[in-house]
Amino acid sequence: MKKKIILIAISFTITLGLILSLTNKKYYGDIKVKFNDNDYVLEYVKKNNINYEKIADSEKNKYTINIENFSYNNVNGTLEITEYKGISETLIIPYDYDGIKITSISDSFKNDKVKSIYISDNITYLPIEKFKNVTINCYRGKFCEELKNNNELTVNILNDSDKVDFSYVEFLFEYNVKNGNVELVSYKGKDKDVVVPETVDGMKVTAVDFNVSYKESVYLPDTINEISDNFITLFNYNNYKYCLISAIVSFVLSIVMIIIVKDRTPEELIRSTPIYVGTFVFLGINFYANYMFNHIKNASYNTILSFTIISNIIYIIMCFAIMIANKRNQKIDNDTKNNTKFIDEMISKINDVSNLKKDYKNKLIDKLKYSDPVSNKMVKNIEDNISSLIDKLSDKSSDKEIDDIIKLIENRNSNIKRNK
Repeated sequence: MKKKIILIAISFTITLGLILSLTNKKYYGDIKVKFNDNDYVLEYVKKNNINYEKIADSEKNKYTINIENFSYNNVNGTLEITEYKGISETLIIPYDYDGIKITSISDSFKNDKVKSIYISDNITYLPIEKFKNVTINCYRGKFCEELKNNNELTVNILNDSDKVDFSYVEFLFEYNVKNGNVELVSYKGKDKDVVVPETVDGMKVTAVDFNVSYKESVYLPDTINEISDNFITLFNYNNYKYCLISAIVSFVLSIVMIIIVKDRTPEELIRSTPIYVGTFVFLGINFYANYMFNHIKNASYNTILSFTIISNIIYIIMCFAIMIANKRNQKIDNDTKNNTKFIDEMISKINDVSNLKKDYKNKLIDKLKYSDPVSNKMVKNIEDNISSLIDKLSDKSSDKEIDDIIKLIENRNSNIKRNK
């Protein structure tokens, strides 16, 4: 009984965990959407009753991110840029990448779209021929002065008041390109506050199709004109109610199965283990499925009901299949035990005959030890005769009596072998 109480407690804990996760408000649209001047986003947040904050024009630069993706080579512990496949006309070369300084631009670099480039004082080399038609912007320094003195180049020396951010911005999104615009489809970062970039490689980010329900805030740039239904999953009371009922039904069913399963002996406990394991797997699957249904905005009542019915039926069939198999195996085990006890009983009887000659005893016991251990119905009469003759053994038993028993044993073994 103690084992069942422990198992019921585990089932209850799993179900309680699901119920708590279903009712945790943090996961139901408790997020703030930030934007500057985007009527589409404003309509979206008002329609879905989502918290929002309009960013002032003076603060917009803090949220504006333009992602440029470069290819690099590591040369003696520093990086050189080898390629840029974007379409931006203005490029800012990052100060470093992944903690390694960017010090040069490769001779193989080629991009006809770039009209203006900003370089930090880390840069000590760039191919002159590739940048004759590009405005190079740099802060005053040795290399910048060299470039300025080259009559083939157009160089703009920046003032200290010209603030250029050369820091590397890690790109944490996966995206698709559609009609020259970018659709973000996945966010790989762990930040609680997500900032959606305005451009990727010069292409406008116009659509978002990933889930941010678990975040605290998300900034959407003015370029956004498409937001997927999955972007922020709102609380759906009907889904919550149906998922709660599904969880309770599954819990009650698992308790019923745990109670009716027999596990009084170690053998029964071993045979019942698959049911207990299956119960926890069943509850785990229900936990995950109901959790997901509760967070899918368009999950229908029929979907949740169908899943509940099908999963419970599969669970019931599995449990009864295991119980039927266990009952069958138990019967086989019992039959095997009954069919193998004859030899042991006869040896015990012979040992109990205290006055029987030792030679006779050894002779009979050896014969029985090397006999087929499994009996069957075909030799029952022979075994009854053997048992009857052994019961009559005494200190006065003769060689003939011993030989008669041995012949019956041999006859029994012969019949069993023939029947096999």
